[in-house]
Amino acid sequence: MYFKHYLYFIAVTLSILSQTSRANNIDDNQTFDTAIQFNAQPANCVALTQGRKCFARIKFYWKVEQADNICLVRKDNNYLIQCWKNINEVSTSIEFESDKKVVYQLIQQQTRQAIAETTVNVSWVHKSTPRKRRWRLF
Repeated sequence: MYFKHYLYFIAVTLSILSQTSRANNIDDNQTFDTAIQFNAQPANCVALTQGRKCFARIKFYWKVEQADNICLVRKDNNYLIQCWKNINEVSTSIEFESDKKVVYQLIQQQTRQAIAETTVNVSWVHKSTPRKRRWRLF
């Protein structure tokens, strides 16, 4: 039984790793400069069971043409992760913890406008089951 689950886990992991992810995930109603490089690795985080949080260390890399004051922000709650002054290339990492996909943005500090986006997707190995487990002593 465990071997079956192990094989399923390997198959799901390999299928996720084989998918190609876009470096810049662009929102439909927002356009970004294509000269800006912004990505997160790994772009997919795999939890064991649906609904559980996925934990990973996500490495962000971004590069712009001209040095600027830029901040990394989590889009859903506008949480400011870190800002950099007068720099054009950064590689940094954060601890990721979520049960759903998270969109991150690069924000120009002076104008407070998003200049790039990337997404970290969350998937799972096992779908949650709504059945109740009843324990009996006798």
